[in-house]
Amino acid sequence: MKRILIAILLLSSTTVSAGNATGKVNMLEVWKTGNVAFRLEPSVTACNTQFIINYSENGAKNMYAAVLAAKVNGKTVTVTYEDSCGLAENYGGEYNIPKYILVNDN
Repeated sequence: MKRILIAILLLSSTTVSAGNATGKVNMLEVWKTGNVAFRLEPSVTACNTQFIINYSENGAKNMYAAVLAAKVNGKTVTVTYEDSCGLAENYGGEYNIPKYILVNDN
């Protein structure tokens, strides 16, 4: 019985991996479609070095506001992003998809 329970737990567990990057926003691009692309300095090497905030994602406006505030005020941000590349809505390409954005005090 114990082995069955352990097997069920192992099969049902999932791990979500993500990357983290900290830097200043050195490129901010707002698209006609409502998507927002940005890049950090130092840049990440994955997924064309850019992050994309897709307009239909929950919290997209809040993430955009955080990135814009950091850019205007010269603050660094820490971005937690998905471990694999994602598409920009209505465009395609390969972008880093942010899950969480923290504007730092520095």
